[in-house]
Amino acid sequence: TTKVTPTITAVAHRRATTYHGIFEDIPAGFGIAMAFLTEAGIDPVGAPFTLYHQAPDADTAGDIAMCIPVSAVADTDEKTQVVEVPGGAAASLIHQGSYDDMGESYAAVSAWIHERGHRIVGPHREVYLNSPADVAEEDLLTEILFPIDADGEL
Repeated sequence: TTKVTPTITAVAHRRATTYHGIFEDIPAGFGIAMAFLTEAGIDPVGAPFTLYHQAPDADTAGDIAMCIPVSAVADTDEKTQVVEVPGGAAASLIHQGSYDDMGESYAAVSAWIHERGHRIVGPHREVYLNSPADVAEEDLLTEILFPIDADGEL
């Protein structure tokens, strides 16, 4: 589907990662961001997400940020930063199941974007709607969001 997303303020931990290291780096990054929020006494105001500035593949390292939405924050520490993720038109797909099996969902949303003549206009994200600590792997829900231009067929 398409949707209009709001601008989001988040505390983020940004790092380089590899195709093989991403499943360790994402939880570690969220741990760093949450530790900062806990220490600062700041409560999250939305679902956590990973922002992919560059997704890793078998040959190229990636650049990702693990983000936790907040209403406001004055300062961060040396491991975190405040980011403003711009809102706007986005292609959205809800993936149900293991994080390991998201390839087909990514292929489907990418095909939809290109078939309708859109361009991707910024980093995509994975919004984690529930947690592996709370639900079985087959019940995990992850929203895949690609910011797109408003041209093309919606």
